[in-house]
Amino acid sequence: MPQASEGEAHTTSPDTAPHPVGPQGFWLADDDFALRLHNATLIWLELADNMIDDGFPLFEALAGAHAFAPDLLGVPAVYGPIVEAEAVNRILRSVDLPVDSYVSPATRQALRSIGDMPAGMQQQILRTAARRYTSTVLLPRRNAPARPAPPPPEPGPGHKR
Repeated sequence: MPQASEGEAHTTSPDTAPHPVGPQGFWLADDDFALRLHNATLIWLELADNMIDDGFPLFEALAGAHAFAPDLLGVPAVYGPIVEAEAVNRILRSVDLPVDSYVSPATRQALRSIGDMPAGMQQQILRTAARRYTSTVLLPRRNAPARPAPPPPEPGPGHKR
């Protein structure tokens, strides 16, 4: 492996950069991957807030997670749209509009309504969504709780308790 000379910055090329590992099996059933998606969604909500602050419209701020998923969000690029969808879900929940389906007209209309609001209000909604989502703790499930110990055996004949 080539060594960086003194004074040269060492950079990793995109071809040699480590890629985030996907889920083990079905992605919705992998507790550790669900936690990574949760963290990625929090990061995406914060990034969207910053992008609105920089003058981007809401839809542009929310789009494109797949492009940043591997490096910034720690999940494979194919899961970027799931991060976007979960962010939208949390944004709508923060204004008491639960998502019944990501593809429903009601979801799109609700998101458009938020997009028509002033940037400061949009940011407040994003911050509320992030704060509430932060309080949603996703701890990986462990094995089922242990059963209580069976009662001690009854004493046999001639033994007293």
